[in-house]
Order: sequence, then C-alpha cells, then structure tokens
Amino acid sequence: MFFEPGEALEEMRAWLPGTRLLAQCGPDLGARMADAFARAFARGASRVALVGTDTPGVTRETAALALSALDAADVVVGPAEDGGYYLVALRAPPPAHVSGNEWSTPCVLDETRARAAAAGLAVREIAPLGDLDTLDDLRRAWPRIEGVLAGREALAAEIAQRIRLR
Repeated sequence: MFFEPGEALEEMRAWLPGTRLLAQCGPDLGARMADAFARAFARGASRVALVGTDTPGVTRETAALALSALDAADVVVGPAEDGGYYLVALRAPPPAHVSGNEWSTPCVLDETRARAAAAGLAVREIAPLGDLDTLDDLRRAWPRIEGVLAGREALAAEIAQRIRLR
C-alpha cells in the first residue's frame, strides 16, 4: 500500500495493521505513480495496478479484472466518470504514459490514451466509475459508503451529520 503523506506512517499502521506500507515519493501525482510502479516492479511484481482512494465503487473484483485484462493489453485503465481514471494497471515498466499529464482535469484519460498509443501500447478499459471530488459527489455516493460502514454506526452518523444528510 503506497500512501501519502509520508509522515502519516503511524496512522496508516493503526488503520491497516499487517499491511506493507510504503510512503509515496515524488512532487506530483504522476511522479508518485511512476515511482510506485517502478518500486513494485523492482520488487518482482509481474503486474501492478494502482487504485485511487476516492472511488468507493472499486472492489477486489475490479482490481482482479484489471490485472487479468493485462493478458491482452499493456495498459488497463478504469475511467472515472469525470474524465480522469480511478485505476491504471501495467504489466511492465516503464510507466511513461503517466508522466506529463495535467492532473485533476477532464482530459487526463484522453491524454493517457494518447500517450499510450504514441508509445505503441495496447490499452484496455474496464467499466467507468464515479469518484469523489466534491461534497455533492460524496452525498450521491453516501448509500454505498454507508453500507461499507456497517458495524461502525457512530462513524457513519458522524460523517452523515457533517455532510448534513441526517
């Protein structure tokens, strides 16, 4: 699990006990993604999927589908409904297609497609999902998020109150 900021290691350990945690490195999202890919492949991974944390619809099955889709593609992307993407998977370094994008804009996915095509990489896309960029996005996704919080009713109530759903 790659995380940021690096100084949050103890909080991450408390949240995800037993998980191998690696601080992200790089000045922007593209550099951090490139570094995560490079480090994962250097550790012997044969396929790597990076998944954003702001897409509550992502499941283990989503990640497994992306990794298996690498049988027929060099790059697999999970498009976000806003023009970005929530997942990118590679079967080999280097991740040149993640460098130079204008992040957090509606053209990120199109830029990634173009960079991959220019590099001669075969791209496959999996189902698009909505991500959480705004308070309205969170409100729309709340039923799904609330379901994930089963057994943590106090936390669910606190979040719902803060976003003024209850």
